[in-house]
Amino acid sequence: MYSYSSGLPWTPVDRFARRQDPLWENSERLPTSHVINIQGRKMFSVYGQELMLFFEGRNLLDEDILSPGGVSPGAVPGMANAGMDGGSYLTETGQYGGAYLQDINEDGIDEFIPVNDPTIWDSRKTWRIGFGFEF
Repeated sequence: MYSYSSGLPWTPVDRFARRQDPLWENSERLPTSHVINIQGRKMFSVYGQELMLFFEGRNLLDEDILSPGGVSPGAVPGMANAGMDGGSYLTETGQYGGAYLQDINEDGIDEFIPVNDPTIWDSRKTWRIGFGFEF
């Protein structure tokens, strides 16, 4: 099976602006993705018993793909409340996985420190093989 995602639009956020520029509405897009998955099975009769061999391959192109839950586009990089914990976010710079703000170089301006949350990414290339029988 092949699937293609063109990437949904999202709206960047400027934390220094009092009002967001309406031209920024849906001005950015999530990345496109191409996914190839395959699966197959074969039944054999061995000594009067049915034996099944099967295989499954997922994300055969081994691309970085956003998880089906995806991200919350346009969300602020930090949590506004405890209910946001465990969520995945795009920062205002368009980086995935969220970030927190801290002045690390003491220039008076907070910098984004990325969290690099791995839960926003779907699994990489995966192969599964096995067999089964009924008795």
